[in-house]
Amino acid sequence: MPRAGWLALFLVLVAVLTVGGFLAVDRLAGDGGEAAIMEKPELGTAAVVSTDLERLETFPATLRYADPRNFIAAAGGIVTRVPVEGAELSRGDSIMEIDGRPVLVFYGERPMWRPVGPAPDGSAMEGPDVEQLELNLEALGYSLRSGPDQVLDEDTVRLIRDWRSDAGLDRSDSVELGRVFYVEGPIRVGRSLVELGALVGPGDPIVEVSGNVQEVRMEFPVDRRDRISVGGGVAVRLPDDVTTTGTVQEIGSVVFTPAGDRRGSDYVEVTIHLDDPSLGTPYHGYPVDVEIVTDQALGVLAVPVKALVALSEGGYALEVQLGGQVTLVGVDIGMYADGLVEVRGDLDPGDLVRVPK
Repeated sequence: MPRAGWLALFLVLVAVLTVGGFLAVDRLAGDGGEAAIMEKPELGTAAVVSTDLERLETFPATLRYADPRNFIAAAGGIVTRVPVEGAELSRGDSIMEIDGRPVLVFYGERPMWRPVGPAPDGSAMEGPDVEQLELNLEALGYSLRSGPDQVLDEDTVRLIRDWRSDAGLDRSDSVELGRVFYVEGPIRVGRSLVELGALVGPGDPIVEVSGNVQEVRMEFPVDRRDRISVGGGVAVRLPDDVTTTGTVQEIGSVVFTPAGDRRGSDYVEVTIHLDDPSLGTPYHGYPVDVEIVTDQALGVLAVPVKALVALSEGGYALEVQLGGQVTLVGVDIGMYADGLVEVRGDLDPGDLVRVPK
């Protein structure tokens, strides 16, 4: 360093140490430019620590069961048993009764759109709905001789008769429209949309249903998309103020602007599963907060922010206690988080720095 530079640094250090690092001089613009001297509060010490710093950002979200939708009546009649809210149903279970006969849950991607049974003209019915029915009957223990296909033959009709008899239905050769409700897997029954004794018709919504797995659904700003990834971890604060962990399951590819957003910002939907699903069971439909790490510094030295001493020529230093002496050590600063600041300089973990109490 040039001699003039060393001299300037020496003078600055002398000025700071003369007042012990604990006097602040504020040169007021005014008559005479007199200096106002303010004594800082009582001091303590804190250790320099090696740690990971994380900066969190909080986003609103909703805890719900996945794939919410309505069960729509495919046939009319009188509701003689309403769905039980909160019930979890799987293949073969009855979701409700219409005209005293059960409506049963089967698995499949296609809704039932026609009766499945022998054609009036004697021809064999064919189609993917026939195979979907056969697959469900086999899963329930009614075995076909030749395996499921898309043809409704006498073997399939035999299974239909046996299944109807066991399910408490008349021993018919057909499955009438609306007798089964196809879903993609186990479901949870939500709020009933009809009352006992109600007359319903085709197309009427009967009950809210969903998957039986809870999820956190969050609208996430597109301009922060690079801060999350599928499989990444997040923190979720539940309505009882318990904070638990979750894992990102899906990030939507469709960009949208939420209703009421006057700025016209772009968002995508993000799906998160709780790592401990039991914690969310009491809170279907409740708002929750999702905390996401938006910045981090790993394995850095850090001190309390209050330990920083602003130098008159710019930059920062720390008052470090070494062997009963107080030494001013210049530092570069990095990330701030949780009341700590990353510092880089001639420091080691465990060094004691002076901090206002």
